[in-house]
Amino acid sequence: MNIKNAGFTLIELLVAISVAAVLLAVAVPFMGTFTANNTAREAAALLELDLMYARNTAVTRNLSVGLVPVDDEFENGWRVSVFSGTTETELLRQRNALDDKVDVTAAAYDSSTPVLFNNRGALSNGGTISVCTSGSIGDVDARIELLPSGQITFRSVSC
Repeated sequence: MNIKNAGFTLIELLVAISVAAVLLAVAVPFMGTFTANNTAREAAALLELDLMYARNTAVTRNLSVGLVPVDDEFENGWRVSVFSGTTETELLRQRNALDDKVDVTAAAYDSSTPVLFNNRGALSNGGTISVCTSGSIGDVDARIELLPSGQITFRSVSC
């Protein structure tokens, strides 16, 4: 009777492990860039989504709606709120702090001067919000321009 052994030899196992190790050594450095690029896209998309939500809500509900950075920094998160004059009267949405690698620059906006849309969707003051992420490569960061008319333009940039 001829019994055939099924399985791997020690040499085959060592070759398979060596090939896997080489593939891992090549792939791991690119994972940091991959995650940084995804973080940049996600942060910019969240900010753009909430800006459009604030504008649409202002027009739909015939109210003033603003995007307010937490502690004067968008990196700490932001709130979308209904305003009566300069006072927040109703919280509509809140975002938590962004990833530590994300830097958001918005010189024209802070807690006392929020991104404020009136009931026609226009802004009280135009400005630019830049979203940059350390470790990202290519045009995955964003520059969001807010025109006084309320138009929101989104540009991919490299920081």
